[in-house]
Amino acid sequence: MSLVTHASRMMHRATACAIAGLAVLVAIPSVASAAVTWEVAPGYTRTKLAQSGCYYLGSSDQNGVFYTVCGSSIFRFDRTGKQLANIAIPAGVQFQPRDVAPSPDGSYLYLSQGTATPVRINRKADGTYALDTKWKLDQFSYWGTKWTPIGHAIATDGRGDIYLSNGSYWSSKNTQTSIAKYHPDGSFVTAFGDYGTQPGNWITNQDVAVSRDGRRVWVGENCGTSCTYGAPDYSASRITRYDFTPGGTYRFSRIVSAQGAMDGNPFPRCESAGAVHSAYSLSLDYDENLYATSTTCGRLQVYDTDEDPAKDRFIKTIAVATDATNGVISGFKNHYIGVDWAGRIYAAEWNMKFEPADVSVPALPLPALAPLPEPDVTAPTVRTVTVPPVSTTQDVDVTIDATDDMQVAELRLAREDGNWGPWQPFTSPVNYTLSDGLGTKGVYVQVRDMAGNASNIVYRTLDVVEPVGGDPDVPPPVADAADPVLVTVSIPSLTPTAAIQVGIEATDDTGVRQVRLANEDGNWKAWQDFADVVDWQLSAGQGLKAVYVQVRDGAGRTSNVILSRSKVAADAPPPPPPGGGPAEPDTTAPVLAAITIPAETTTQTVGVALDATDDVAVSQVRFANEDGNWAGWQAYKANMQWPLTAGYGFKLVYAQVRDAAGNESLVVDARTSYVQTKQGPVDAADPVLAAITVPDTTPTRDITVGIDASDDIAVAKVRFANEDGNWGPWVDYAAEVPHQLSAGTGLKVVYAQVRDAAGHESNVIYVRTKVVA
Repeated sequence: MSLVTHASRMMHRATACAIAGLAVLVAIPSVASAAVTWEVAPGYTRTKLAQSGCYYLGSSDQNGVFYTVCGSSIFRFDRTGKQLANIAIPAGVQFQPRDVAPSPDGSYLYLSQGTATPVRINRKADGTYALDTKWKLDQFSYWGTKWTPIGHAIATDGRGDIYLSNGSYWSSKNTQTSIAKYHPDGSFVTAFGDYGTQPGNWITNQDVAVSRDGRRVWVGENCGTSCTYGAPDYSASRITRYDFTPGGTYRFSRIVSAQGAMDGNPFPRCESAGAVHSAYSLSLDYDENLYATSTTCGRLQVYDTDEDPAKDRFIKTIAVATDATNGVISGFKNHYIGVDWAGRIYAAEWNMKFEPADVSVPALPLPALAPLPEPDVTAPTVRTVTVPPVSTTQDVDVTIDATDDMQVAELRLAREDGNWGPWQPFTSPVNYTLSDGLGTKGVYVQVRDMAGNASNIVYRTLDVVEPVGGDPDVPPPVADAADPVLVTVSIPSLTPTAAIQVGIEATDDTGVRQVRLANEDGNWKAWQDFADVVDWQLSAGQGLKAVYVQVRDGAGRTSNVILSRSKVAADAPPPPPPGGGPAEPDTTAPVLAAITIPAETTTQTVGVALDATDDVAVSQVRFANEDGNWAGWQAYKANMQWPLTAGYGFKLVYAQVRDAAGNESLVVDARTSYVQTKQGPVDAADPVLAAITVPDTTPTRDITVGIDASDDIAVAKVRFANEDGNWGPWVDYAAEVPHQLSAGTGLKVVYAQVRDAAGHESNVIYVRTKVVA
């Protein structure tokens, strides 16, 4: 969904952008459930919504009226947040709408219906709405195939043009996963985006947000099973931005946010504060701040957007909800949000509204928008391509004469093997490097315009000859009828150093003469004499590395290129001794069957028993506590020592092993309780805080708090917080404990919580009092 916005910037955005990250969140003790903890950014208030069970997906019209779907009705709120009369979804709408997008004046409402095509309802003279049975969205053509427009997310811009997210999580895989744009009459305009892991594509596009002028589009992604790190089609959840081009279409401009590598249920190892994990829902406020759900991690994120895509950036996390039910910490998930012009956030599953203290609304009416140009469907034409007929070097100038009804934007070239290089800005002449060796060479040329329309392809040939005096780096030509074949390239998959050996297998009808290598930057080193094993230096630094290899024969004919990958890690296991490993590469991951730690401990360091196996040998192990921050790899032993996190209470230990080839096992966890003493019965229950009492009014800040609490062993400590949610220190428990209220007169709030000697914490209770002069 998109909330139509104004392109101008309001001054208060600069203030909002100065606050960033989770560090500024204020912890507010939960009163709804002892298991859920809320963290809300300063300047926002959290209130429970009166109506539950709503999607709260929706948009605002050009008068600032916010529309959102709730059951059989569409709720409306004006610019000040006041709720207006509900709109009954009329008879004839066969499926439950998921999202609603208004026309500029609200006279039309477009309803998405998941796997069914969207419908339009029209406002009648009496203010009610009726189904428009004559209106429909046209099928659209994409990659030469006609597609039916379906999806659960729909948006409109300030002109009333419609944007539909077709490839939703609920749609069939036979649906084209793109964003389709339509005019208000249902006629198709253009489509962009596709299925894939490459930047600009997505696994399942979810929500769509559109700027008021229709020039900027953001798409949220839920990557489904592809979120799982290590999956064959692994892809991060992303927020992708597209920008309008002079050719009337949209082009990928950047990824605004993406998760890091993590498993399918990453909590508590959630992403950095500015990332998203399953961005089901996006929304824009009037100032074009972009709001997004990080569903898996239970977060609401907000980003600053700009006409320049490079300036889009994370501002802060507005809210985090975590759930510790049954002692397991996880994100309290919320999939859908709606945001009005003022930045009020309606969170569906949380059933909460988050309202900023700084609220501003624009003056009406908003300025009119000029029409956008229709998509350019005329392809450019390459009229001539000129190359020198003969060259003594591999680098030549290619002169291109091309025309277009608007503008030639980019070009690409290929050698005689037809493998295209990347698109690059159009210029003529352009310098190009031919394939290696002497003889006849070929150059393919193609151009395209800003709309992506590609031209005809032109092919030219020229001869590369030996320079006068000869070139010792180029083997002399001999009678040869075939190119060499590079069969295999072998490098270690994991290495502690950048110095490696490359195993090479290649064949040729007259003999392989030379070999050359390159790292991931693609810059080839000089040809050298061929050998079955070649010493090679990977690029500097740790992380993933790539090695390209190519061979050639005495006639200068070159082979295919093979790419192999490795990873440099300082803590990588050493390679097996010569002859000590298997004949074939080890591709089988070890199995970590179990880890065992004491169920209860009075010391911070505990013994960890590991049960792990591998087809060769388990080489290393690593551990993490409940914060999910892995320690370094260390030599594997069946029994090891590990320090728990500081403080008494519930603790969690993760473990993972790997073998000498770098194959990693699945992660296994175990739980323990860190207590002060084991004497007496085992403390298995949380204390219960039954009630707290304070005077109804008080002339001073200093009061006495009466406490009624119980525990199966004994209540040991108590702590308090005022209305700002900042807990004070734990103090010894007593039936009456002194406490100081916040400064000033007026209504005050006191939160209280107790814990026992084992560190088990109770529920939270709050009461109110009033300081009078």
